Amino acid sequence: MRPETAQEKEFHNLLPPDLRERSHVTFGYQENLRIIQSHLQMFYGQRADWSQCVTAYFNSQAYRDSCHSAKCCEDMPTISADQLYAMIREDENYHSNAKKFLDLNQKIQKGDGCQDDIFCAAAMLGILPDNNTFELFNWLIRRDGLSEQETQEIKGKITDNIGLYVMIISLFSTLFEPGMQLTFPCIGTAMTQQKNKYFYRGESAFYGSSKPGIYRGNGISPMQQLANFLILDEACIFLEQFDAVRRWSPSSVIYPALAQHYGIKTSLMDITSDLKTALFFACCNYENYQWRPMEKKDFVYKKDKNGAKDCRYGILYRTPTEITDIKWALTTNETESELITPIGYQPFMRCSAQHGYMLYVRNESFDLLEDPLFDKFRFEHDENFCRWIFEEMDCGNKVYPLDDIPKIEEYMEAIRDTHIISRTTFEALIKNAHYPEYEARAIKHKLQKEGYTISTGQVKHIRNYNIRKINKKYSVEVAYNKLDIHPSSRPMVILPSNTLV
Repeated sequence: MRPETAQEKEFHNLLPPDLRERSHVTFGYQENLRIIQSHLQMFYGQRADWSQCVTAYFNSQAYRDSCHSAKCCEDMPTISADQLYAMIREDENYHSNAKKFLDLNQKIQKGDGCQDDIFCAAAMLGILPDNNTFELFNWLIRRDGLSEQETQEIKGKITDNIGLYVMIISLFSTLFEPGMQLTFPCIGTAMTQQKNKYFYRGESAFYGSSKPGIYRGNGISPMQQLANFLILDEACIFLEQFDAVRRWSPSSVIYPALAQHYGIKTSLMDITSDLKTALFFACCNYENYQWRPMEKKDFVYKKDKNGAKDCRYGILYRTPTEITDIKWALTTNETESELITPIGYQPFMRCSAQHGYMLYVRNESFDLLEDPLFDKFRFEHDENFCRWIFEEMDCGNKVYPLDDIPKIEEYMEAIRDTHIISRTTFEALIKNAHYPEYEARAIKHKLQKEGYTISTGQVKHIRNYNIRKINKKYSVEVAYNKLDIHPSSRPMVILPSNTLV
């Protein structure tokens, strides 16, 4: 059993002493999903077997008609500006329906709802047997060959076990409620944002591949890659000096995600649940610390040192969040799977402003262009649309908040470009990777040949005076005041019998 996170421990300490000693507390996202599946199977049997459901998705006509692997730009279907506007409306409708569901669930949980309200909430979730229009989920139940007799039998089970059905609906609300503290393997407890129908990634050109920053570039040497990981470690240590980071408590601090959003190369792929955010990155350029919409002069096909770059098109990646949920529920070894994970609210606001999620990539050969989970689209760049999305996102202020921590990006860029690695950072990597002493010496020598120096001590990337100045201006209290939501949790208590309460 994994150790409790700080947020889980906080609740655990509130339990009565006798229960505290023999129990374990979890805010686990996986656990919540697995309980939902288990209860759905009581009504639907194998029709709620999610391994079969996800197979049905990959065999569906909608999936087969989409582009899931692209070797060149022309492999992707072209979508128009009108289609993009329609996708935005679909995104907004989903968000509205999720809010309606949460309001209806609140009514039901208070005991003010009737049976019709319960069935309405279930229909919105897509878990009512005779409902064919699904607003929030599409693939949790296999409905192929579902007879009228079977439908009535399932509805009878629901009526006879209406209390359990209400509990299932309540468990679903945990997935949608913003500010919910949910624990994920590898990252700890995230304070999540509003769930949406799709995950997206937007790119302003077709580059021939789509990889995390740490794996990008032609002919990057193993030592350069190792240096990038050391620089990431330096950045994470640097972040620990800030008051807002040290004293942040609503969620775990996801250091690599923070570092990535402020300029450091990592093995993460930036993903967002907000279509407008994805389109903003597909339609705007960042120059001299400010954003601008792309113009006709930018819409060209050109070659640079890294290969071909086709800026005539914006690129959009999309995958249903529902399928990621199912994959989370089914996964037994998280370290071997590229699973989309929330960043949620963090001590600095850029991550949440971008509705940020991340895809941990452990294999340098991974390419989002070839990931079968994502649909791929291209759209012709258009000045009017670029200008529109730029203005919709408040000239970039909605994704790069102006009142975020002062000058953090400048410091992070200096770390990114450094060729001096602290001794403590180097030794920590050697220790964690279990390198023998002779190999450590060889690595150090190879790094030096690449132009990197291992210092005799800790490298100071910021003066103490500037740390104190920033901490005074941007304390943890200031960070808390910037949150537009309060944290909430629905803990599960695991007893020795593995009974969830």
